[in-house]
Amino acid sequence: MLSTTSTTYKYQFILSFWLAGAVALLALIATLGGLLLPDLYRDSTWNILQERGQDLVTLVIAIPLLMVSQLFTMRGSERGLLVWLGTLTYMLYTYLTYAFGSVFNAFFLFYIALVSLSLFTLIAALLHLDAEAIRQRFGEQTPIKTVSISLLIFALLVFMGWMKAILPALFTGQIPESILLTQTPTNPVYVLDLGILLPAICLAAIWLWRRQAWGYVLCGILLVKVWTLTLAVLSMSWFMYTFHQPGLDPGSVIIFLVFALGSLSLTVIYLANIHPTDKHLAKSRAMSF
Repeated sequence: MLSTTSTTYKYQFILSFWLAGAVALLALIATLGGLLLPDLYRDSTWNILQERGQDLVTLVIAIPLLMVSQLFTMRGSERGLLVWLGTLTYMLYTYLTYAFGSVFNAFFLFYIALVSLSLFTLIAALLHLDAEAIRQRFGEQTPIKTVSISLLIFALLVFMGWMKAILPALFTGQIPESILLTQTPTNPVYVLDLGILLPAICLAAIWLWRRQAWGYVLCGILLVKVWTLTLAVLSMSWFMYTFHQPGLDPGSVIIFLVFALGSLSLTVIYLANIHPTDKHLAKSRAMSF
């Protein structure tokens, strides 16, 4: 018989997956609308192409990944859990950019709902996650230093790329080209990357280097976030190239392609170093929500 505490965890467990299912459903509606409804987006041509590039990756990669990883998580897989949380992080980041960076459209409330559902599902999951139990599942061959250094390099390159656009504009009093092209007050990606994502990556990499429990968890989550993010950037670039719009230069495309393939490979290797454990033990130790 379940104790009162375990019963509470069971209800929280079920609620989290219902919320994640709602994220997948709403994201499916939002992406199909973005790709199939020609008059949905009211932004500049440059921004619309980026939104559709993002929609394509969300539709064909993020939504299936969210659902499959959720099934594995429900069976007690720590690997599935980290991928699931990483995909929810992708959803949160993506629809924050839509909510703040897209001109008001018919799907505005969908974007807000996706932000809220993704955020609170993540919070609920992380609050009831046993980071130490997950750390203990990792083997001695886990590429700790390789993952840490790779994430720090990625953060540094993105930081330098944004500073290259921001600093000259600050000194000259002009507006960065990306903001002029999107015709928005600012670029929400600057805010999310510089204010949240890059500091989180650096902190996670340092914690992993020091073999702290939350470093193992966050690096697993952020590796998924990095390769889905880089794939989205490449998809955006393809859309812009196809429609003869200014986008990434060839050198930047190569860098993002390398990081997409590299981070995906590292994710597979990193997760492969998690030792399998009993299904019921995994549910009670690794994810007690």
